[in-house]
Amino acid sequence: MDQATAVASGGDGGSAKAAAANPVENLVIQGAIYYLQTCSDIQAILKQVELQGFKAVDYTEMRRLVDEALDQVKSARLTYEVLLKTIAETPSNMVFIQGLQNFDYGTFMKENGLIEPIFKKVEYYLCRGDIGGLLAAIYVELKKIEGNLNLIKRFVDIERLPDLSVFWKLNETSAAALIFGSYATRVFYAVN
Repeated sequence: MDQATAVASGGDGGSAKAAAANPVENLVIQGAIYYLQTCSDIQAILKQVELQGFKAVDYTEMRRLVDEALDQVKSARLTYEVLLKTIAETPSNMVFIQGLQNFDYGTFMKENGLIEPIFKKVEYYLCRGDIGGLLAAIYVELKKIEGNLNLIKRFVDIERLPDLSVFWKLNETSAAALIFGSYATRVFYAVN
């Protein structure tokens, strides 16, 4: 997403120098860094859940992992709050927006073997040139992930684990958000 938003807001999306000059791009990059760490932490949490089949849950380690994931997703969410305000105040690159509106989403999806339900959500925003809407959709997913992690934390704090379905939902929500962002970035690179 970093190049995408940079291009949409007038940056070139490719250089460190451009990133330093483009607050929108900086925020997208920072949000992505926080989110990628969140995903890594979530996978470590899921590993601990799987390990319970072989040994007792190490609640000290589980608490540390959940707290770390929460810190990272909160940082991502707060970064996206600033990003949404910033992008609303930043003039759009209308040539790029027109490129998004004229892009052949169906062919792109088929040629790249993308997951249709997720890609259709990306297409929904980008075919309208609605980058702010796309970023707001990611923000909503961050809030869902944070809520799920808070639920897990309440259980872990009393040295219990919630039902496995809670972990499945966390995994699926975080994976879908990651793919959503990846697909948006792919479209931005293709349009640019």
